[in-house]
Amino acid sequence: MIEIAKLSKPTACLFDLDGTIVRHKNQKLIAQLERCDTLIHILTHPFKRSYTLPAEMDLTVNVESNPLVHRLIHGIRIMRGIEVDQVVEPEDDVYAVLDYLKSHNVPMALSSNAYGRSYGKQVLRRYGLREYFTELIFREHVKHGKPSPEVVLRAVHSLGLDKDKPQTIWFVGDQAKDMKAALKAIDQLPENWKLIPFAFRAEDSTAYMYLSRKGRKISGVTKENYITDFKQMLKKLKRFFELK
Repeated sequence: MIEIAKLSKPTACLFDLDGTIVRHKNQKLIAQLERCDTLIHILTHPFKRSYTLPAEMDLTVNVESNPLVHRLIHGIRIMRGIEVDQVVEPEDDVYAVLDYLKSHNVPMALSSNAYGRSYGKQVLRRYGLREYFTELIFREHVKHGKPSPEVVLRAVHSLGLDKDKPQTIWFVGDQAKDMKAALKAIDQLPENWKLIPFAFRAEDSTAYMYLSRKGRKISGVTKENYITDFKQMLKKLKRFFELK
């Protein structure tokens, strides 16, 4: 049983990129990317003998992001002259949250399955988001992408947090594989560190579906682990930083 710690003041924050920091203007594009990842996963992983078919959620959450697919898609995008601002735009109120965390000296890192060289870094530069993050961990920086905890753990350790002091790290993502990666990472951190996952977009995200699904061996999940938008996240932050 994985136990999620009670919500407390963050000493660091991790964010996913696509669907969290930025949203896709064309939802079909991100859906096609997910389908490509799923198809390649099916073709390259032999089926285990089973008498039951996996639910769509089980299949999606176990699909590891394939960097070749991402490189191909963004290579075609660049060849066609399509700029990143034609593909994605910042989420509403994201700057307010990032500015607030920065003003309180909370270190932040990006933990993303996106391919950084031909996409992720361009997005951050285009929208002036790079300055907020101490570290950027993209798909090409790790052997295994989410749902493996590798990209989350690397992002956490890249921040240089004091291992001898208690730490509370908030992780915000919109996909089920974000939540699975975060939960796997919990037991691999120092005992006095807490990693708290947040399902962005609340009930509209697969992250919410994963955390709330009955029968999953997770305890400690409450409504505090769901974030509708960044305006709501800012309110959560102010509860801790502006306590009198």
